[in-house]
Amino acid sequence: MIDSPDLKQCTMRQTIRLNGGSAWFGYVFACVEHPRLQRVDKCDRKTKKTTIKYQVDGEDVASLDQAAERLNAPPVVTQEMRAALDAIGSEYGDHRKSLGYSTLKKLENCGLIEWGDRGMCRVTAQT
Repeated sequence: MIDSPDLKQCTMRQTIRLNGGSAWFGYVFACVEHPRLQRVDKCDRKTKKTTIKYQVDGEDVASLDQAAERLNAPPVVTQEMRAALDAIGSEYGDHRKSLGYSTLKKLENCGLIEWGDRGMCRVTAQT
């Protein structure tokens, strides 16, 4: 059972740098222990204020308590996602053109696929 104090101890690794031009910049971090959890840090260039929000399965959550609650339940897998997982399989392959970025991103956000070298991905062992 995952709880909020567990999530505060997680190791986060930077996955994306966000560029809001002259207004803001930010970073997206993924949790190493719970890949369905992401943290988005957005920094206002003028005020130097940083806003932090958390996401589970690519959707915003209000707090780490809510994130823990969502992480304790399995991700919701739609028919589209199931078909994509069946197409990907357990061996690394490049599915960026056949499945599209948005589908792959949904699967990644849910912790259902993992990335290898040069755009290669495969279904994770948890699915």
